[in-house]
Amino acid sequence: MMAMPTPGGGGLGPATYSFQSSQPNYEAAVHKIQYLSKDELQDLLNNDSAFERFIQGLEQIQSLQGEKEMLMASNKSLAEYNLSQEPVLRRIRLELEARKNEAATLIQEVRSLLQSTDQRRGQTDPETLLALLRASAANVDEESDQIATDFLDDKFESVDRFLEAFIEKRKVSHLRKVKGDKLEEMIEERRRKRPTGVAGLTPARNAPPPPPAIYRAPNGPPTALVGNLPYPVNPVGMPSPY
Repeated sequence: MMAMPTPGGGGLGPATYSFQSSQPNYEAAVHKIQYLSKDELQDLLNNDSAFERFIQGLEQIQSLQGEKEMLMASNKSLAEYNLSQEPVLRRIRLELEARKNEAATLIQEVRSLLQSTDQRRGQTDPETLLALLRASAANVDEESDQIATDFLDDKFESVDRFLEAFIEKRKVSHLRKVKGDKLEEMIEERRRKRPTGVAGLTPARNAPPPPPAIYRAPNGPPTALVGNLPYPVNPVGMPSPY
């Protein structure tokens, strides 16, 4: 049997040994017995110490003893390496646990943000946005009016500072009003497209006005009654005596 050293852990860990076992070579084991004398054989049978020395002197036993020592050295080296890597493994385990907790916290925060966004999206309808835009534009108008009042009260250092502040407020107010008008158009357009009747049925329409009543005077042309009155308003021709 032969032990071959093999580097462990991709060359980073301790060397280990692989052993290839084979069948016992009985011929080699009894080879020395064939050349022993009768007295030597008798001594092996009667003397345990002599028999033990003979067995330990066999080449196979010595090879096994060498492999045993190498195996013990390999196991010792592997155990020492594992002990040396224990602090590293503990640190990596702690880092992994911290990353896991951090990931769980981030996932919970993302879920909370998504839930909050969905709630806000459901609560904010176009009509509410329009009202907020109108109110915001009105607030900016009041601020611009206050700036003009402050300018008249000589609270500005220069005309340029007044114009800069006033124009900025008017610009914001104008943009919000434009956005509000556009949003109002979109709301009205959606209302026009929305059916007003029963769901799934054609919207109800107003009945058409009745046709105008016609009054025909004797021997005269027909005359339309104004406002569907039961009598004519315009003068009618008198009947002919003939």
